[in-house]
Amino acid sequence: MLPDLPGWDSLSTVTRYHNWAEMAGIVAVAVLVVAEVVSYQYGQRKDALTEQQQTATNQHHDEEMARLHLEATRLSAEAETAKNSIAQAQALTAQALLEQERLKRQMPKRALDAGIFVKSLEGSGKEPVEVMYLNGSNEARYLAMQISNAFISAKWDVSDAIPAPESKNPAFANQPSIVALGAYPNGITVITRAGMTPDAMAAAAIGRLPFLLKTPYTNVVRALGDALSVSGWTISGRIADPAIFDAPPEGSLRIVVGGRGDAVP
Repeated sequence: MLPDLPGWDSLSTVTRYHNWAEMAGIVAVAVLVVAEVVSYQYGQRKDALTEQQQTATNQHHDEEMARLHLEATRLSAEAETAKNSIAQAQALTAQALLEQERLKRQMPKRALDAGIFVKSLEGSGKEPVEVMYLNGSNEARYLAMQISNAFISAKWDVSDAIPAPESKNPAFANQPSIVALGAYPNGITVITRAGMTPDAMAAAAIGRLPFLLKTPYTNVVRALGDALSVSGWTISGRIADPAIFDAPPEGSLRIVVGGRGDAVP
């Protein structure tokens, strides 16, 4: 049994409370129905929005994958083009090297006319002479030996032809070893040491007053020029500053035979 409620023994009070309870129940049922309807509608909207979001996500993913596929295709095409370009460049380089070797083989070997050389040196002053050549070049070695032998025939104090030593100066690390001596890479270079010597002053004056100063340097330059011009080769002179180059000793000359071709003027 429930405990006695207010107005439990009064008909009018019980009737009033009963009516209120029924009204409250009806309202509660109505609220429950409305809540269920609202819950259903929001559930449907949530599912629709979720589906839209998933569709958008899938579409974005598909678009990104398509973009990446196109980018990969483009990069692959560019790589293939670059590969073909490299192959073409390598083929052209190989062809150029073959052509260079063919032309080199066709070039005549340099030869010194010893008779002309010795005659040109007659009556001139003499100095010790060093003869060097581009290391690794048999053709340069052959010509250097001819020059050394010609000096011997002219009764000069001359060294045997030797390959140019490797320079320890880092400034010449990536250049032919003869450059560190003050020689040009190609052609024949007659080198005298810089300073207040007759040879150095004569070398400095050659460009303006060619061979007016008669020294062993100018005589050797002229004699080599005469003896080599018959085969179409020329020579160059050089004043080597010992602060920069491995210059020859003072009072001596150095003749360096470089690769085939005219020396730098």
